[in-house]
Amino acid sequence: MQRSIFDRETAQILYEQALMVPGEASQRQVWAFLSLVLLPDVCTWRWPADSDGRYVADRFKGTDLTRHAFARLWTRAHVLHDPTADDPYHLLDVLGESDLDQIMARRSALAASPALVRSIVRAHRDDRYDDHVSSRAVLRESLMRLLRLTAFLDLDSASEPELGHLVRRVRAEARAALAG
Repeated sequence: MQRSIFDRETAQILYEQALMVPGEASQRQVWAFLSLVLLPDVCTWRWPADSDGRYVADRFKGTDLTRHAFARLWTRAHVLHDPTADDPYHLLDVLGESDLDQIMARRSALAASPALVRSIVRAHRDDRYDDHVSSRAVLRESLMRLLRLTAFLDLDSASEPELGHLVRRVRAEARAALAG
């Protein structure tokens, strides 16, 4: 719980205070400097060593920004930022680390469209409780279905309301398929 609170608050602070544009945030050296020079103690608290005393290099060095201790948080805040809401960072609270990783890192074709990611997270927020099918299973099944659709549809040209409608429809299909 402490780590998810840290992630949410740090994402917001990084996004608001770093004053970076996506081009700067895509530079591995920026994040490596933050984690290895300025804040190594914070990184080791958030991502402690394993039982053999080893650290996961990606969390510190910036070789994979979707796994870096700070870069992943800035990116999530950038993608999920909703300036129309009372709390523009409310979408950061919807999914846990593993589920966000499924969207932002494992299915990067979907993550390339911030509007699509916001639609996926909103749909999950609005439709995540069912006694028969786990919300995580519905999320992952719907992500696979959306990925297949990207071969046939140009989701970048769709409006956010259109994406929301598509995502809700795909979620309903995924839920029905999983319910059997």
